[in-house]
Amino acid sequence: MNAPRLRVGLLGLLGLVCFVGLTGCAGERVPDVTGAAIILEPGSTSATVEVGAGSTQAAGRRDVDRWADLDVEDQVGDGTRVRIEAVRTSLPRARLEILDAAGRVVGTDVVTPAVQVVTVELTDPIRASGQFVARLVVDDAADATARSIYDDEGEPVTEDFDYRLG
Repeated sequence: MNAPRLRVGLLGLLGLVCFVGLTGCAGERVPDVTGAAIILEPGSTSATVEVGAGSTQAAGRRDVDRWADLDVEDQVGDGTRVRIEAVRTSLPRARLEILDAAGRVVGTDVVTPAVQVVTVELTDPIRASGQFVARLVVDDAADATARSIYDDEGEPVTEDFDYRLG
C-alpha cells in the first residue's frame, strides 16, 4: 500500500491540519494526518506530509510499520496450530505467516491493526520438531508474492521459535 504524499506550503500545512480536524467531525472521509511525518525540504518553503497510521512504503516496495512487532514463545503441541503471544501492526491489511526451516509457508492468518493474540491453524501440519519462523507480510490480493513488513529499524518483522511435537 502506497503512503499518499501531499505537498503543501508551510502555512498551508496549518490549514490542512485545521481542515482535517473540522471536516473529520462532519463524518467525511479525509486523510488521517495524526502522527504523520512532516518532511521539510532544505531551502524550500514547502513540506511533504506522509499520510498514514505510522506506515510508509519506502523505495523497492518496502512496507514499513514502525509499530509492528511479534512475540512468539517456544511451544509444544500436536502440530496443527501455532500460538503467537502478541502480534502488533498498524497496517490495515497484514497477514501472519508461519514458515518451516525450508522457508515454506505452513500456515497463515489475517491480522488487523491492533495488538492481539493469534492462533494459526496450520494448513500443512508440523510433522517433526524443529525451528519455525513467524513473519508479518502485506496482505495484498493484487500481489501474488508476499512482501515482508519492515520495522522502524529497516528489519523484516519476524520471530523464530522452536516447536516440539508432544
